[in-house]
Amino acid sequence: MILTKPRNTIDVRKSRVQGGGRKPPTAAPASNAQTLTLAAPTRGLLEGAALSEQDGLIRATNVFPTTRGVRVRGGSYKVATIGDPVVSAFVFRSASTEKLFAASDTDIYDVSALNPASVPTADVTGQTSGLYSVAMMGAATTQYLYAVNGDDEAQLYDGSSWTAINGASSPAITGVTTSDLRYVWLHKNRLWFIEKGTRTAWYLPVDSIGGAAADFSLDGVFKLGGNLLFGATWSQDSGDGMDDRVVFVSDQGEVAVYAGTNPASAAEWAIVGVYKMPPPLGQDAHIKAGGDLIFATEGGLIPLSAVMAKDPGILELSAISRPIQPSWSAQMRAYQPATPWQVVKWPREEMVAVIMPTSQSELFVVNSATGGWGKYTGWDAQCATIFGRQLYFGATDGFIYQCERGGSDDGAPYTASWAYSPQYLGVGAVTKVVNGLRATFAAVNEFTPQLSMSTNYIVDFPAVPDAADDPVAASAVWDVGLWDVATWDSASLSPVEAPVTTTGWVSQGKVGETIIPQFQITSDSENRPNIEFLSADVLFETGAPVG
Repeated sequence: MILTKPRNTIDVRKSRVQGGGRKPPTAAPASNAQTLTLAAPTRGLLEGAALSEQDGLIRATNVFPTTRGVRVRGGSYKVATIGDPVVSAFVFRSASTEKLFAASDTDIYDVSALNPASVPTADVTGQTSGLYSVAMMGAATTQYLYAVNGDDEAQLYDGSSWTAINGASSPAITGVTTSDLRYVWLHKNRLWFIEKGTRTAWYLPVDSIGGAAADFSLDGVFKLGGNLLFGATWSQDSGDGMDDRVVFVSDQGEVAVYAGTNPASAAEWAIVGVYKMPPPLGQDAHIKAGGDLIFATEGGLIPLSAVMAKDPGILELSAISRPIQPSWSAQMRAYQPATPWQVVKWPREEMVAVIMPTSQSELFVVNSATGGWGKYTGWDAQCATIFGRQLYFGATDGFIYQCERGGSDDGAPYTASWAYSPQYLGVGAVTKVVNGLRATFAAVNEFTPQLSMSTNYIVDFPAVPDAADDPVAASAVWDVGLWDVATWDSASLSPVEAPVTTTGWVSQGKVGETIIPQFQITSDSENRPNIEFLSADVLFETGAPVG
């Protein structure tokens, strides 16, 4: 790892850190000069917390919180195209096959070949909506995928071909018009559907992909009007089992929970309760996390366990998204039912991504293990799905992109920037004179960090830095290879295994009651950055009391 040659650094080594002339701090030494190490910002973005939080960030753009600090996000890469804006993306999985599908407003395409150079032949054509809900169902020895959109006949995929399902197809669904079915999910080996514009759900016989559908009305259960939006299975443990319950959610935020196996039998079916939460932000704006369901709502990302246990008026206090509530509220105001949000869990990266199609290429990310939040910008994500353990998103330009791949956004550079919450440096109500700032990173590839500082609660980043060149194919041993000549051969290392280095001191000359250390890195390479920020050191002296 080679850091870019410094400007204005207090030399410890040639550390390649941007920020000013190679001179020591100009301030005269003082008896109260001291240093303080700021804790790693593992809590990520803390917009909704106290103004001064030592281990949090007031800005976190294109970085992802880790258990040790924050890492610079990877790039995005075009892998497939359908020629028209991508409305939905979903995956078929069987014991031997995994296929990636993308849908426009009129067609469904198999894009599993991951070829961005040409549009494949559509598998399904002549549709009138691309906003699909899908569910996998095993019957006999075959796996099936059901896809419904509330405008066209339900589509059934068996691993090789698609069949439009109606009352006369094989298989057939009778009792309901399948073009009215807008949402589908699986609960205890039974397919459930929601009829658009109603508070009625429909279900098929157990272990069946067709047959006579029976209706289940929630007209007398939901009191606030509106319509059924989606359904889900809620488990009180982390797997599927006898304790699983079915959950019905309305677009007004009412949640009805039922226990049992047979909706047609009063002895085998009973309501657990009806609860209220803020209105949800889309039919796919929820995930299962361990033994809980998490809903993206107008009030934040809220777990079902909190909905059932707390008064609706204080639910926002229990929101997982409370640390970013100001940004969440701002984005929520742009929400449109025609472009619903989506929540996707990416286990490989311990990440949950909140997709906001109306957000001007911004999405929220949260570490599912630590609860630390960040924001990604520059990705026009309209929908997303997991395929081959990787996260992919569909965009309005008609392409499907792989996430966290490479070090550019399909050839365009991007900048990661983060800033600590305002810091008192352990001494409140006095002026601080900050002479220097340095940072510690674990990194695989060459990069150019820019260190700067703001004061008194106002974040003011300088112009973004240039990207470092890609590392050369060479290797070196710490304290043997020449710094600024050799590059550590770490291409196969993860950030956890990567060498750790501390930059030189970067002169600051800032004065204020509180200080905000800031960091920027621009990435524009073929390699994923694999850069993890661990901590910062501040060199300062105290002055007169404030006020």
